[in-house]
Amino acid sequence: MREMSGPWRRRCVLYCFELIEIVKNDSADPAFKHLLARIYNARVKLNALCESFQVDPKTIRRWGRGSKGAQTEA
Repeated sequence: MREMSGPWRRRCVLYCFELIEIVKNDSADPAFKHLLARIYNARVKLNALCESFQVDPKTIRRWGRGSKGAQTEA
């Protein structure tokens, strides 16, 4: 994961040198929440997510569980 500087503060999520997604570096942005929920549900270590994205672990768990609930209803 890489943070871009400048007026367009974004997060670039990379996996094996492949660009996965770019989202605003804003925890209030729905795209940011969905990204973290998907990564959490993919069983990435919660501690690593908290360190990389500076978000509380309880919040990430809530977003992940909420995302799983929305997926099963669809």
